[in-house]
Amino acid sequence: MLTYATVVALILAALIAVQSFLAAVFIARLRRAPVAPLSDSACPKAALIICVRGRDSTLADCLNAALKQDYPDYALHIIVDSKTDPAWPLVEKLVAANPDIPCTVQVLTNPLTSCSLKCSSLIQGISKLDTSYEVVALLDTDIIPHRSWLRDMVAPLTDPKVGATTGNRWFAPSPPSWPNLYRYAWNAAAIVLMYWLGIAWGGSMAIKRSVINEGHVLSDWSRTYGEDTAINPALRRLGLRLEFVSSALITERGSCDVSQFLNWVTRQLLSCRLHHQGWKLVLLHGMASCVALGLAVLLVLAGLVLGYTDMLVLTGTALAVFFLALFCLLIILELSIRGSSCLRNRAARSVLQPVTTCKLMLAVVLTQALYAYVLFKAATARTVEWRRARYEILEGGRIRLVEYCPFPDSTAPIITKAFCTSAPRGS
Repeated sequence: MLTYATVVALILAALIAVQSFLAAVFIARLRRAPVAPLSDSACPKAALIICVRGRDSTLADCLNAALKQDYPDYALHIIVDSKTDPAWPLVEKLVAANPDIPCTVQVLTNPLTSCSLKCSSLIQGISKLDTSYEVVALLDTDIIPHRSWLRDMVAPLTDPKVGATTGNRWFAPSPPSWPNLYRYAWNAAAIVLMYWLGIAWGGSMAIKRSVINEGHVLSDWSRTYGEDTAINPALRRLGLRLEFVSSALITERGSCDVSQFLNWVTRQLLSCRLHHQGWKLVLLHGMASCVALGLAVLLVLAGLVLGYTDMLVLTGTALAVFFLALFCLLIILELSIRGSSCLRNRAARSVLQPVTTCKLMLAVVLTQALYAYVLFKAATARTVEWRRARYEILEGGRIRLVEYCPFPDSTAPIITKAFCTSAPRGS
């Protein structure tokens, strides 16, 4: 039994060593000098596309920030799910109040059944752009970009070897409820892994128009659940790379409950499973962690019941060191990100408050347990729900929209999970 405990302890040590190395390189990347800002004359014409379905609490702030970007030649294109969407009146009002920025508001007219509603909106919006646009930038409605966000996202695209750029989100667990801390801890680890595997995040992304055209991106998106993870095949076909933009690491506030956290993580992992070549590594890393931790807990219990003191001490110490190391890595990431120049919107309070820090230590442990559940769920899922639309997962990473209804024309929060229609026909 002591031999088993030694093997498990070595596996946990190896996992920590790997994760520490990955985090160290990511932190070094954060500290690297950013690409020099583009002069106004060097900025290519850009289309900023925002897909809207439902009235998020951050929608007004997001659109206001999008309409006030420090960028000389861009236009905002907003695709709203339907005219009955509760966001429609707000979108019209904000656009009318900002006549200086060219802005087009469209309604999604033909949602395809072979891709997500967001992909349908992006296909429609990009298809209507004229040839003068050299860059397409994407922004989610739960993100509030700083004024130089678009300029920062476009700057690396001047490199002929870069085909797309991506930022990411850094959650601010406010209030520091348990589900918010779970999301904060999981997302911090996910950011590092996304950087290493070259996984884009569609909430803050920019793509060369030539990549969209020559890489047949719209065709890929017509059969896609997640537009971000599906950008990599086009980049590989063209021999281009995805560039992480540290200044586009944006604080995201808001709150969630346990169910919302689990569903959110499942969707992130599912998108990787369906469209990204790094899924096998994500799955292998997750399974190794879950199995090693599960065996360690069993060995600790066996040591307690059977009185194997040596095994109990060894395995218990290995578990304690593992979780302490994870906690320390999380704190180092927090300090590094807030101590660098990358996190522009610092309005959110740091998680490093005495009471919150104590809760976070336990949240790191519980997040690992929840991760085992969502990893299994994402690996075996046959259906998925996203913003009151249900998708069926088919063979070969394909999906099918099976149930969908536009949001009602109401400013009240959408809380029902009922669906009212079957999906419209589409290619």
